[in-house]
Amino acid sequence: MRNEDNFDVVIVGAGITGAIAAKELTDQGFSVLILEAGAGKSFKFEDYQTYLDNFYKTTVRTPNAPFPATAGAPQPLITDQLGIENGIPQFADGSYFHQVGPSTFQSTYTRQMGGTTLHWLGTCLRMLPNDFSEKTLYNSGKDWPISYYDLMPYYAAAELEIGVSADVDEQSFHGIEFEPGYVYPMKKIPQSYSDLKLQEWTKDAQFKYDDTSYDYAVVSIPQGRNSTPNPAYNNGKGYVPVGAVGNPDIGQRCEGNASCVPICPVQAKYNALKTLQKAVANGAVIRSQSVASKVLYDENTGDVTGIMYKEYETSESGELIYIEKVVSAKRYLLAAHAVENAKLLLASGCKNKNIGQNLMDHPVGLSWGLAPEAIGPYRGPGATSGIPALRDGAFRKNRSAFRVEIGNWGWSWPKFTPNSTVQDAVIQKKIGADLRKAVIEKEERLMRIGMLIEMQALSNNAVTIDDRYLDELGNYRPVITFMLSDHEKRGLKAARSFCVQMFEAAGIEDKTDYNEKRNVQGFLVFEDEELWWQGAGHYAGTHIMGTNSENSVVDASQRSHEHNNLFLTGCGNMPSMGTSNPTLTAAALAVWAAENIAKDLNNIKSLRQMKYKQPLFNNLQTAIELEHSTIPPYLVAYFTINDKTNAFAANTIRSVFMEEMLHMSLACQILNAVNGEPFIDHAKFVPEYPAQFNFKDREFDVGLIKFSKEAVETFMQIEKPDDVPLNVKGEDIPNLVDKIDLGQSTIGEFYAVIKKQLIELTKEYGEEAVFNGDKNRQLDPAEYYGGGGGLIVVDSLATALFAIDVIVEQGEGSNHSIWDGDATYFGQDKEVAHFFRFNEIYEGQLYQEGDSPKGKPTGAEVAVNWDAVQNMIDDPKANQFPDSSTAREASEEFNQLYSQFLEQLHLSFNGEPHEMRRAVGMMYQMKYLAQSLLNTPVPGKEGKVAGPSFEYVPIKARKRYNWSVSKTAYSKT
Repeated sequence: MRNEDNFDVVIVGAGITGAIAAKELTDQGFSVLILEAGAGKSFKFEDYQTYLDNFYKTTVRTPNAPFPATAGAPQPLITDQLGIENGIPQFADGSYFHQVGPSTFQSTYTRQMGGTTLHWLGTCLRMLPNDFSEKTLYNSGKDWPISYYDLMPYYAAAELEIGVSADVDEQSFHGIEFEPGYVYPMKKIPQSYSDLKLQEWTKDAQFKYDDTSYDYAVVSIPQGRNSTPNPAYNNGKGYVPVGAVGNPDIGQRCEGNASCVPICPVQAKYNALKTLQKAVANGAVIRSQSVASKVLYDENTGDVTGIMYKEYETSESGELIYIEKVVSAKRYLLAAHAVENAKLLLASGCKNKNIGQNLMDHPVGLSWGLAPEAIGPYRGPGATSGIPALRDGAFRKNRSAFRVEIGNWGWSWPKFTPNSTVQDAVIQKKIGADLRKAVIEKEERLMRIGMLIEMQALSNNAVTIDDRYLDELGNYRPVITFMLSDHEKRGLKAARSFCVQMFEAAGIEDKTDYNEKRNVQGFLVFEDEELWWQGAGHYAGTHIMGTNSENSVVDASQRSHEHNNLFLTGCGNMPSMGTSNPTLTAAALAVWAAENIAKDLNNIKSLRQMKYKQPLFNNLQTAIELEHSTIPPYLVAYFTINDKTNAFAANTIRSVFMEEMLHMSLACQILNAVNGEPFIDHAKFVPEYPAQFNFKDREFDVGLIKFSKEAVETFMQIEKPDDVPLNVKGEDIPNLVDKIDLGQSTIGEFYAVIKKQLIELTKEYGEEAVFNGDKNRQLDPAEYYGGGGGLIVVDSLATALFAIDVIVEQGEGSNHSIWDGDATYFGQDKEVAHFFRFNEIYEGQLYQEGDSPKGKPTGAEVAVNWDAVQNMIDDPKANQFPDSSTAREASEEFNQLYSQFLEQLHLSFNGEPHEMRRAVGMMYQMKYLAQSLLNTPVPGKEGKVAGPSFEYVPIKARKRYNWSVSKTAYSKT
C-alpha cells in the first residue's frame, strides 16, 4: 500500500455534487483530487458517442443501458428485479443490492464519471420552505438545521451551474421566494401540447378529498436543459448555454429527441461532465476506476488521515486486478451517492449510529388513460409540466404530500409502449396499413400521470453492510432494508383518487389496471384498495444533517460530527425532500459544502495594517457605520406598510435601503482594498435609536417609527444634498476639505475627504502599496443581490473613486440634478436620487425631466395612504415588554437574527465572501419575524403593536436557531 501525494481536498465521487465542489474549490486555487469508482477517463466527444452506440444497440433501454458498469464498480439495475413469486420478491443472481425487505427498493443509480446526471430527467425543482420543517409543522419526518432562506442563494448558484430553464413567476408557489429581480438563466422549456390540453379540459374542475378542494392548475417544470437564454439574467448580462462536452457547438438547444432518460444524444441536457471539465481546466485531478474502500482516521482525535482506495483494471485474460493506495489531504469530502457514502462510512468503522438510516425515495404512483383526442406524445422531454396543488397543506400531518408529473412519453413507463401497442395489434392480427393505423390511433391518445409521493425519514429504512455480501474487489455490497409506512400509503391512495377524478373531469378513459401488476414489485393492498408504485431514483437520507450526533451524521455546515476535517454532501445529507426531485438541492448543498471547506482552508489571518493608513481606515470604518445606521429606520418604515397598499412608497423605500446596503458594501470593499479590516459585528456598530445625526447644517433625531409623514421628513433630512460640487474629480479634490468632522460636514464632504486621502496616499506611496489588500477579500458582484447599480470590485485608485461617486450620487444626485448616476455608470434606467425619491412620497407626485433640485416635483401624481400602516409603538425595545410575553420573545428573537445577520456581513467582508449568501437569506427571515412582531399587541397599550428594535446581541449570548418562516408565521427549533 502506498501513501500518495498530498492535496488540499480529496473528493470521493465524480457525480454532480463532487463535480460542483471540485469546481468551486479549484476556482479559489485549492488543489483537488477526485476519486471515481466507475469508468470515464476523458472529455472527448467520441467517448460520449460510445454511450450512444450502447443505447442504439440495446434492446432493453433501461436508465443504465448506455453506461455499463465496470467489474470493480457494480451498480443496481432495473433488470435485477424479477417480480414476485409466492409473495416473495425475486432478484437476479449477482444483483448489486442485497434486499431484506419487507418492500423492495426499486430505484437505481450509475457508478460512472458524471454519475446519475448522465441519465436523469433534468427536473430542477426547489424544495418548499415548509419542507425544511416537517417535524415542527406537521409532526412528521424530520426538520433540517437550516431553512429554505439559508439555502436560497445556493439554489441560485446551482441553477447557474446547471443552466436551469424556468419562469420565476410560475415557480413562486407554496411560499417559494427568489432574490429581488432574480430570473432563471434560460426561459422555460415550452409546455407540451398534451399539458396544455389537460389544463384546458380541467380548468373548471376541482379535486375533492377529505372535505377539501384543490384545483388542477398545470405549471411548467424547471429543467436542466438548454432552451432560450434569458437576456435579463445576471442584471442583463444574459446567459450562454453550455453545449456538449468535447463538442460545444452542438447541444446548445434541446432538440426534442425524447430520450432524456436514458441519454440525451446531443447533451443539451446538463450532465456533471460539463462541470468536471471546468474543474479539470482549473487543475483538478480525476482518478477513475479508483474505488474508495475506507476512510482512515485517528481513533483518539477523530481526524481523518487518508482515504484508502483500490485502483483496478481488467487484465487481458479478463481477471480483475487492483492496487491498494492511500491519499492524504487537508480536508476530505464524501460526495458519492447517498448509498455509497453510507456504505463507505460503515466499512470504515465510523461510530455514528445514524449512518445508513433514514433512506428515502419518491414512490411513484402511475395512472394511465386514453385522451378524448390526439395529444401528440413522444415530443420533447419526458415531462414539461406538473400540478403542484398537493405539494403542501395541513393534510401532511396525516398523509404524504405528492407532486403530479404529467408524462410526455405515452405509456412507456407502465406499459412499455410503443412496443406493447405494436404487440397488442399483432395479436389482433393487424398487418400492413391496418397495423400502422391501429398503432397510431392508440399511441397519439396516450396519457400517463405520475404522482411522486413524499417519504418520511425513518430509521428502519436503512443501508447496512454484511461480510457475506461482497463484490469482486472485496468491497461491501449494500444491504437494503425498506418499507412504506401507512403515512406514505395514505398519500399514495389520495394520489390515485386525484388521478381518477382528474381523468373523469378531463374526459380521459382510465385504463389503469393495478390487478395486472399483482406479480410486479410495488403492488400492495391498502385499506381494501389495490395500489402500485415504482421507484423514482431519488435516493436521499443515509447521512442526514442535524444539530448533534444523536440525531444526525453531519452538522449544518455538512461537517461530520465525529471527524472535524471530514465533510459529506449531496442527497444523503437531506433530512427530508418533500416532493421535489432532489438533484437541485444536492447541487446547492455542494456549493455550500465547498464554501465551508474553503473557509476551513483559508484560516483567515489578520491583515497587516500600516500606520500611515490609519486615518483612512478610521474614516472608511465611519462610512460603513454611517451607511448602516440608516438601514434600520428605513426597514421599519417599509415593514409597517400594510400588505397590498402603498405600492409606490413601499417600492421606493425598499429601493433606497437596498442601495444603502450597497453603499455600506462598497465602503467595505474600499477598506479591504487598502488592506484594512471592516469591523461590523460589535456593539458600537449599532446605534441606539433614537439616535442623533449631526451634519454640517442640521442636527436631528432618527428613530424607529412607522411609515408616516414624520418618518419621510426624517429620511429627507438624512439624504439632503449639500453644496459640494459633485462633478469634481481627481486633482481638484485635495483642495476642498482639509479635515473631517462629521459635526461640521455633510455626507458629500465626508466622502470628499476619503477621496482626498486615497489620492494623496497613492501619490506618496504608489498605487501598489496603497491598494495591497488581499483580493480574495473582495466580494464578487455575483455574490451580491442588491438594488440599483451594482457591487464593484475595488483594486485600484480608479475603482475606489468610482465606488465613492456611486455612493454619493445615488444619495444626493448627479451634478446638482435630481438624477442619480446609475444610467451613466451602470447603463440602467434613469432614476432620481434618494432625497428626491423620498420627496416624491412626501409630495405625492413624481419628478420629471426638467425639474429643479430646489423645486417641487411636477410630474404625475402618485397615491400615498398615510393611514394604511401597522400602528407600531415608537422606538420599541425588547425590555419594555413583560417577561415571557409574546412580544418580548418575538423581539428578542428578531434581535438574535439581526445580530447574526451582522455576523454574516462581518464574515463576508473579512475573508469569507460566500457568507453573503447566508446574509441574503437572513434578510428575508428578518422580514417575516418583523411581520410577526407587527401582528403582536403591546400589553397595556390599546391598539398598539410591537415592532423590530434592532438591538445588538453579544456573540456569547446568541442562540443558533433554525428559523422556519412563512408569510404569516414563524417557528424555531
